[in-house]
Amino acid sequence: MSKLQLITTKFESLRMKDDELIQDFYMNILELANASDALGEKMSEERLVRKILRSLPKKFDMNVTAIEEAQDIANMKVEELIGSLQTFEMATND
Repeated sequence: MSKLQLITTKFESLRMKDDELIQDFYMNILELANASDALGEKMSEERLVRKILRSLPKKFDMNVTAIEEAQDIANMKVEELIGSLQTFEMATND
């Protein structure tokens, strides 16, 4: 198995844990995306956004639905999504 295949497999199977912070999960995603990029396989913003939305725990379900309905996912920036999720996370942690 090539390094790129290994990174892709890790990326696809990555899920955010219930007790994990958005920032930490984002760093894991970014690390894999950067490793993939370094091997010549650039991951698109859309792919990263969709992956993050797919990989969130149940507590984010309503937030994910709201984002999907209000935003054009295909043109959304990862930083935009992370900001929105962190705002939700801070509100629920208070």
